[in-house]
Amino acid sequence: MALTLTYRTRMQGRRRVTPVVLNPGDDMKFEIDLLRDLLIYVEENAVDPWSDLVEVSLEGWTPKEITYHVILAEEAGLIKAWLSEIPDAENPINILVSFSIQRLTFNGHELLGSIREPKHWQLIKKGAKSAGIGTVGALGSYIQAYVKAEINKRFGLDIS
Repeated sequence: MALTLTYRTRMQGRRRVTPVVLNPGDDMKFEIDLLRDLLIYVEENAVDPWSDLVEVSLEGWTPKEITYHVILAEEAGLIKAWLSEIPDAENPINILVSFSIQRLTFNGHELLGSIREPKHWQLIKKGAKSAGIGTVGALGSYIQAYVKAEINKRFGLDIS
């Protein structure tokens, strides 16, 4: 039997959401491309400060991967989101997760502003991979260094 959660939203009254089941054996890895895709999706689809994005579909990514990255983005302060994580009644080791994304935060806008342009994103991603960067915090620091180097190179300004 599939579980459906019902909750009340500010803008749209009652809303039904089918949660995603996260299992202990799921291979949940941080994917920087998915994080970028998620931030772009939120920017394009969260049309007001208190939007209600409960279903996110991104080409090439599974609902489990997307849900996991919504959790990571919320924990990192990149998005404002409501998360519900409850144990599965039939198998309590599994967690049923549903979410409602309201908007990007200031930090989310800052990060996305640095990685939105595909040309810059490819250079940042290549450099981050060769440096072994695999966390949001380290990626943010790397992006700041990249932006400073680009400003110095293009405009001759030392902003270190």
